[in-house]
Amino acid sequence: MLTLKVDGMSCDHCKTTITNAIHAVDAEAGVQIDLKHGLVNVRSHAASDSIKAAIKDSGFDVVQSNSSH
Repeated sequence: MLTLKVDGMSCDHCKTTITNAIHAVDAEAGVQIDLKHGLVNVRSHAASDSIKAAIKDSGFDVVQSNSSH
């Protein structure tokens, strides 16, 4: 599980944008987004750098990441 702290998320549109960006990297990824705490949890076989790049490319800043297996 990859947990990312992402700045700039405030609404359902943000959640959809980030989810779609992650699914473009890994269509099978599990994505959970907590707007209140600014957290994105991703369960994916894709490299964490690819996931972070996809989020950044969609217009959001990844400010912290923690991964666990």
